[in-house]
Amino acid sequence: MIKTIAVGNMGVNCYLVCDGEKTVVIDPGDDFEKIKSLAGGKIDAVLLTHGHFDHIGAVASLQKEGARVYVSQEDADMLFDNKKCLGAFAGVFIEPSNADCQVDDGDEIIVGKMKFSVISTPGHTKGSVCYKFEDVLFSGDTLFCGSVGRWDFPGGDFEALIKSIKEKIFVLDGNTRVLPGHGDESTVKQEKTFNPFVR
Repeated sequence: MIKTIAVGNMGVNCYLVCDGEKTVVIDPGDDFEKIKSLAGGKIDAVLLTHGHFDHIGAVASLQKEGARVYVSQEDADMLFDNKKCLGAFAGVFIEPSNADCQVDDGDEIIVGKMKFSVISTPGHTKGSVCYKFEDVLFSGDTLFCGSVGRWDFPGGDFEALIKSIKEKIFVLDGNTRVLPGHGDESTVKQEKTFNPFVR
């Protein structure tokens, strides 16, 4: 089961995935109490698509309650550096934390009966990743419905972003659901066909 909640001032899509016993949260950008309430129980793992402040605001609180935190090696220092995560730029203080596990392309994260495959997709940040779960791709700020993530922040790279989308996401089954970090969901087929940024 996948639940979605928009969190923080930036309206980040925070996703909760549950197998009936274990719960995984993807990109808990803020609103710890709302996330905790929606989960209805212990949260076992936090998967981060990247380290920007609007995606990590509730990480420290969740980690204190026992959740293991996963992020790419390239973005790991954003969790404890308010400048690198752009919190200072936005006038937001993010409580620092340290990842429990640094992930890389091809890794598999097993939580209960759930398996998440890590797909490295640099471009929005150096360490942006997507997580593939069954027929769903959690795309973070790499790919949106009809758009792509910004590349003008430190560590961003437009050519790398487009390459990531074409070579790592568009090779997936067209019916794969794309659940992005902001906005509406889509499918791989829809984005391959209509996304104006990726031609």
